[in-house]
Amino acid sequence: MLNPAAVVPGSVMPKYGFLFKKNIDLPTAYAEAETVKKVFNVPYNKPGMPKLGTFADTKKTVFSDASKIVANMKNQDVKDAFKNGNIKEIVALIAYLNGLK
Repeated sequence: MLNPAAVVPGSVMPKYGFLFKKNIDLPTAYAEAETVKKVFNVPYNKPGMPKLGTFADTKKTVFSDASKIVANMKNQDVKDAFKNGNIKEIVALIAYLNGLK
């Protein structure tokens, strides 16, 4: 995603370098999930649906999941950011895509 043409010559896929620079905003994402749960009755915590626990529980799960993704990444900046307590947006996108399996 950083430079698709370097992996597949002639690729028309655009570069997504910005995803490697920006950190996720977990507090805002969690607040949004809580809001849609309460306002729109999104059935979090129901069978077959994602679990939305406390913010502390969610943060623990997110960092645990991210650690597995970061461990397999080659980009040192992403690895360094994670060691400093930050998760880059590319890691969140990979986690999402892995969830589509």
